[in-house]
This record gives sequence, structure tokens and C-alpha cells, in this order.
Amino acid sequence: MRIPKYWDSVEVELKVDDVTQRSVVRGHSDVSQTDARSQALRNAEKVQARIISSEPRHWEEYEVCIREEILAELAPDAIVTRNRYGAEVLNCARLVIIDVDRAPERGFWSLLFKRDRRSAKLRMLDHVRQTAKAHLSEGLGFRIYETHNGYRVILVGRALPPAEPLVRDLFKAMRSDNLYVMLCLRQDCYRARLTPKPHRIKQKTIRLRFPYDAATGTALTEWARSYENASRRFSVCHLVDVIGDQRTDDVVRYHDERCCRGNDLPLA
Repeated sequence: MRIPKYWDSVEVELKVDDVTQRSVVRGHSDVSQTDARSQALRNAEKVQARIISSEPRHWEEYEVCIREEILAELAPDAIVTRNRYGAEVLNCARLVIIDVDRAPERGFWSLLFKRDRRSAKLRMLDHVRQTAKAHLSEGLGFRIYETHNGYRVILVGRALPPAEPLVRDLFKAMRSDNLYVMLCLRQDCYRARLTPKPHRIKQKTIRLRFPYDAATGTALTEWARSYENASRRFSVCHLVDVIGDQRTDDVVRYHDERCCRGNDLPLA
């Protein structure tokens, strides 16, 4: 997981096929703003060198950094940030969080005789429960939360990176969102939204690009106050089941305090 504390950018002239064009190149650092700017300058030099060499590059060669404002550091491998539309997000390197929003396909005979009359969301929940029970021998605990569109599963009992074969198997078996899986692998990090999506609570939208300029910072202060007040009437998750190991740690408890504000509140 890489969430740098400092970001900076430089505008440089890059020469591409004898044509000069102005481009913005970013740099980051955990040391200081000055170091981030130095990194941006070094990155600009590297970009120009790659253009000149015409050496093919692939995105897989690069580690993706999360460019978001850091709001809290719960642990060395658990950090809360603010995403591009203003919501708070929990980023965890080894606390496995699985996003599920696809129901299993109905079988042929079920479709033919219309025997399975469960909703897509209920079929999704039953499938997640069955998958969890099938993996209890791995020494895991599964905390299953209902979300607005599906379910979120947090594993307790073992700390595992996204590339771990067991985690990949669970992603596939639980039919996790493909984009979410790709980002987890690329960023070596799991993510879970802690606060509602603004449009679901009829909150004025905001678009953020970190680091913020002065105008954005001022607008965000006012927006965040209104957003937090509106968020109190909604819940991001409802805890619906716990299977296997039931131990929790400070990060899981923080997640539940922020997300599970009451099963009587609407999901957003």
C-alpha cells in the first residue's frame, strides 16, 4: 500500500517526434513537500528519456499510488483518506475487504421451472454465506455487511495481501466486482467507503483533485461540514452475519463505528 503524504507537480516541455508540448508531471514523497517536487523533476527527466529511447512500457511495471488527502492513520497499514467525490475511505494493506455486487446466475432448471423466486440481493447473500462456510477450515472469520447495492465482507483471523491465492479464490468465488479486484491487486491495498455517496443523501456534489488549491480547500471546508451533518441520517453498512472467528481489532471496530450507524437507517 502506498499513500504518500506529500504531492507536487511541475509543468515541463517534452519533445515528442520533434514536436515540443507542455505536460504536467507529478511527484510524491513521505519526507517533505520539497522532496515531492524534486521527485516530480526526476520523473519528468525519466519520461523524456523514455520518449527518446522509444522503449515500450506497460502499466503493469508501475505501482499505483493513491493520491488522496490523508485524514487519519489508524495503524501503519490502515489509513483513512478522502476520495475524489469527498467520501471517507478506509485503506488497508492486509485486512481483507471484499466488495460483492453480482448475484450468482440462476441455474437452467431454476429458470425453466421458476423455482428460485429470491431477489438478486438475497441470492447474493446466500451465496456469500455458503462460500464463507466452505472456507472455515482456513481459520478465517467472515463479517458480512449489507451495502446499498450488495455486500461487503471483512475477513478476520488472518492478515493477507490481495495477491495471496486464497484471497484471489475468494474474490472469484464471491463474485467480487472486477474493477475493485484489479485496483486491489495494482495498489496492494483493500478499500472500503466509510461515509455515504453524496448523491445518495442529496448532498451537493464536489470534485476533488489532491493536493487541493486554495479555492478547493476553502470550498471543501464548508462542504464537508454540510456533508457530515447529512450523513448522520444514513448508514453505509448493516452488519447482517458473522461466520467463524468473531474476533475484531481496532481497525474493524473503527470501520463499524463509521459505517454501521444503525440498521434502522437507510443505506447510502
